[in-house]
Amino acid sequence: MRKPGAFAQYRYREDLFPRVIFRVAYDLLHEAHPATADRRYIRLLELAATEGEGAVAEVLRELITRGEPVTPESVATMISIGTPLVSTASQGVTIVPVVLAAYDALLRSRDQEVQS
Repeated sequence: MRKPGAFAQYRYREDLFPRVIFRVAYDLLHEAHPATADRRYIRLLELAATEGEGAVAEVLRELITRGEPVTPESVATMISIGTPLVSTASQGVTIVPVVLAAYDALLRSRDQEVQS
């Protein structure tokens, strides 16, 4: 936070993008505000540290989906007022239960081969 200009030359800079959506947000910030993009992105990282990475990521995703500008202020505002976000359930994500019997059969057949 004290030296945001150092972000551009930071050796491990790629590690400061905890999720792909953070990288997308940084690229959008850089397009919209080249001179202050690093400072604004560092502020987003600070928000992620204080408010939770998941919450910031969801707000970033929502802003980008809506085509709204990504700013630390807009992210902070949406988090503070608790703006309802699009849940993954409404996006049609389904988790299929795993059938473990197939693995048990595989292990039994391997054990029979080893004994033979």
